[in-house]
Amino acid sequence: MATKTKAEALNEHCSHVLSSVYPVVELILSYLPYRELESLSRVCQLWHGIVRKLREKRSTMSFAAFDGDDLVQGTKSFLNDMYTEPGTVFLFHCNILNELLETLILNAEDDAGADIISDEEKDKSYGEFVRSLLPCNCNLVALEAGGIVGTSSDLKEINEMEGEGAVSFLCLPKYNTQSKLEIVTISDSVDLNLVEKSYNNHQLKACLVFDVDPKFLPKRFGYTLLDEYAVLIAGAYVDNVCTMTDEFLNMELVSFYGNDVKVASVILPPPKSGCNNLKEKTEAAVVKLKKYNLPEKNSFAFMLACIGRGEGMYGERNVESSLFHKHFPNTPLVGLFGNGEIGCDFYDCASASGCDMKRRKSELPKLFHSYTTILVLVALT
Repeated sequence: MATKTKAEALNEHCSHVLSSVYPVVELILSYLPYRELESLSRVCQLWHGIVRKLREKRSTMSFAAFDGDDLVQGTKSFLNDMYTEPGTVFLFHCNILNELLETLILNAEDDAGADIISDEEKDKSYGEFVRSLLPCNCNLVALEAGGIVGTSSDLKEINEMEGEGAVSFLCLPKYNTQSKLEIVTISDSVDLNLVEKSYNNHQLKACLVFDVDPKFLPKRFGYTLLDEYAVLIAGAYVDNVCTMTDEFLNMELVSFYGNDVKVASVILPPPKSGCNNLKEKTEAAVVKLKKYNLPEKNSFAFMLACIGRGEGMYGERNVESSLFHKHFPNTPLVGLFGNGEIGCDFYDCASASGCDMKRRKSELPKLFHSYTTILVLVALT
């Protein structure tokens, strides 16, 4: 039998240390994205246990926005490199994206001098491409509209992108404690029985409704949730809705449950007589949202705007998103420019101070709008 050299023996010893010493392995694996952990968990029983422990600890949200030639490669890198496995993914993309997709891929490959995705991936729509990169048990809420709102991964920029090939993501984890946040999605149903009761004994706090056909959603559905259950209701009319299993839906209802969830919303004013002082009025509404004092450390927000607002109304880009970012610099903002808005000024004062949120129907605010913007803030305590 051949005698091992000193170098070979040292390498074998180092390999044994790296594969067997728990703190060393845990430290190394702690830097890896969740997808790499999936394959490494099958190396041995020790690594499997370490990976399980690491995945249980992770609860960070991820967000990003892409446009132009960086869109396809940016999407692939972002979804593959996420640190925490997503439980629910919100995807907002412009309605002209699939028309531009082939050109965007060709331009990106010309710049890179090589293929950036496989031939099989090139045959997919953008929605199919995204679904292929997500865990099969993930909730996907993919919304197509005339424009989108997105936040860069470093939180330095929030952009409103209208009428161009652009996408934005908000990826929320599965929380081990359901009181923290539990998200339930329901497709093509307006059955109150599915949402009105507490989910696993945790309180329903908010419902977001994304509707393609205005005739599909009865207005009494939203008013019942608001009036009888003191639930924040918000949403938008969009061009298309799809999930992990369905490409075309009439409606998607996204419910947020959790005793540790705080919610609030404000409506940004429509221009009643021109745009004089509109920016000041818009900022006043954002300041009102700020004064609700929801914790911002673990927060995210949705901007649901009319397609007639944005640059066309203000004469400059990113007015509303910039005002939000000014007052909420640590909160990612995502959203869309749709064909109508659902929502009102709402503060979850019942959970904050124990006050009675029951309201008479005569006192209910208007929920269904045009030419407005709804800002929804969700915070985890």
